[in-house]
Amino acid sequence: MVIRGGQLQIEQSRIFANTRGNGDGAPVGVDLRLREQATVTNESALTADTRGSGNAGDVRVTAGRVVLSG
Repeated sequence: MVIRGGQLQIEQSRIFANTRGNGDGAPVGVDLRLREQATVTNESALTADTRGSGNAGDVRVTAGRVVLSG
């Protein structure tokens, strides 16, 4: 999953990149590249997960500022 932009706010939400089975997912399962701020709050999550023997991939966040809270 690729997300590009200026700002992103995730509140009480989840972004998943799930891989099932024996195959690998993308090398980067969740890729956020923001010019300004990424805010992840109130039990939110960004995850790459596997339901088998394959590799789920990474979660990559590039932003001018990253705020993680509760």
